[in-house]
Amino acid sequence: LIAIQSKKFQKPSYKIKRKIFPQNDPQMCAAFLSCNRHDLLMQTIETLVTHMENNSTVPYEISIVEQCSTFKDFEQNILNNFEVEHYAFKQVNTGIGYGLNTLFFGLCTAPNIFSLEDDWKFIGPNRWIERAIDILNFYNSDPPTNISSKYKVIGVFGAYDAGERSDPIRTTKGTVHRVLLPELMDSERAAINSFCNGGTMAHINALKAIGTQVRQTPLGTEREYKERILAAGYRMAVMPSRDDGNGWDKAVVHIGDGRHVGGN
Repeated sequence: LIAIQSKKFQKPSYKIKRKIFPQNDPQMCAAFLSCNRHDLLMQTIETLVTHMENNSTVPYEISIVEQCSTFKDFEQNILNNFEVEHYAFKQVNTGIGYGLNTLFFGLCTAPNIFSLEDDWKFIGPNRWIERAIDILNFYNSDPPTNISSKYKVIGVFGAYDAGERSDPIRTTKGTVHRVLLPELMDSERAAINSFCNGGTMAHINALKAIGTQVRQTPLGTEREYKERILAAGYRMAVMPSRDDGNGWDKAVVHIGDGRHVGGN
């Protein structure tokens, strides 16, 4: 049984009340992937929503793919505690590929998608989200410049700074960043994971150009997807913490405790 729909709430007890819900013109989709780890998912959602409501003006929506739990528990723990525009529920776990394909191409309506597995917690810094969106617009939406036409950028890393980097680049709005090249990610699984299921802001135009993830074992899915991104000439960007292009702004931290329910 799969349910993809907008939730009609009846007097739930929200942890945080959003200023605008539902959001009809979102610029960012907070896309959560979970597999029956509701204690972690609640932390992840609450932290990001608190930031968005108190420190950001970006219009956002929330989408969730929940697998390998009961709908009763999912509704009680998540849907009755948070204002969620869209969700998909499945009692069995069919893997990361299904979850992200559903989030990217089935649920999210915003052009910028911030993917967070249930154990990736947003920690800032302030305006990281605004600056990440500016970078993606620079490469995917704005009229091309001599610099933006040089690279194809699919997303902005929030968790890792891996690989050889370009010199510092400024968008037309002044956001400083570097593009990773020639390798998108290093060979460690952690860096691959940070793109495939947590901690990255990506643009829907680039995601559509790459296509859906295949349904294999989790690591096989990630490797195949990475190779396809590289073959298409796409790269990732990272944001330095200083204007001279040095340092590194980390946006998310891993809070998982090693549980992998249902193989997720």
